[in-house]
Formats: sequence, structure tokens, C-alpha cells
Amino acid sequence: MTEIFQKIRSSQTDYSTFGGILYLSDFNTSHPSGNIVQRIVSDMSFDRQCKRNSEIRNEKKGCMTND
Repeated sequence: MTEIFQKIRSSQTDYSTFGGILYLSDFNTSHPSGNIVQRIVSDMSFDRQCKRNSEIRNEKKGCMTND
């Protein structure tokens, strides 16, 4: 008899990105979407800006990372 095992990977929190803010209306499927897409784009822009700031800060310190 062959047994199949599933490998379950524990979820690790990635603190290097901003996950955004969740609202109760985000879970209400009958609620009009409103500005959800705009909030996602804004959060992604925030992440990109933070990464650029970090890279500039590391360059000024003389640290080079391979991210």
C-alpha cells in the first residue's frame, strides 16, 4: 500500500514588505469594491519606495547587497 504524505510548510512572515491595511469591507463580497485596487497599488508603491530608500542608504554606508 502506497502512502502519500503532504509536506506542509509553515508560513513565515515577511517583514520586508508592507502587507497593507485590511478593512472589514474587504471580506464582504456583496460590498462594492470601491478603492481596493487603488489601495493595493498604493501599498506596492510604498514597498518599492522603501526598497529604493534602503538601497540608497546602503550605498551611502558603502554596503552593497545582492537582493
